[in-house]
Amino acid sequence: MSDSIQIIQGRTASHEQAKLGLVNVFDGHDVRLDVWNPADKRWLGKLKLKRSDIFPVAGGFLRLQDVGGDGTRANVSLAEFSAAGIGAPAADALTLVEGGELDVGDDAVRIVEVDRDGATVEVWPKRYPRDLVEADKIASYRLVPGASLPLAASALQVRRLQPRAGEVLGFIEFALQH
Repeated sequence: MSDSIQIIQGRTASHEQAKLGLVNVFDGHDVRLDVWNPADKRWLGKLKLKRSDIFPVAGGFLRLQDVGGDGTRANVSLAEFSAAGIGAPAADALTLVEGGELDVGDDAVRIVEVDRDGATVEVWPKRYPRDLVEADKIASYRLVPGASLPLAASALQVRRLQPRAGEVLGFIEFALQH
């Protein structure tokens, strides 16, 4: 697909099996985008992006091409991107993107740091924004490929760690365990 995906704030767009919703744009450049899979009602992530960021979604990559607005509603333009040398996560994977959050059941997860050897993540009750959660309710885990991240109602197994590579945001590819 060579056409760009246009999303107006408060609306959604489809890309492969994923739905993308533009939540808001702050200061004209800090974009908040939600991604979910409507077929299995699975939340795929809350992303915090800037222009030119490249992020994984629906078994491929998208680039945030442009941010605009008419003074009342923001809009963004996304385009497919081929990340040479970086394989896209599997289309059925849960993918936690650097700078974003992943909600699974009653838990929220975010990356503190990620490199090829390991990643540090934080987990907290998703009903609260991370900045308002008491320190004793935040769990920190160091993960390696194959490790399991315990959650309240399930677990996530680490399939792959991908550190940031230029404009491609770092991410962790998970498989949901029941």
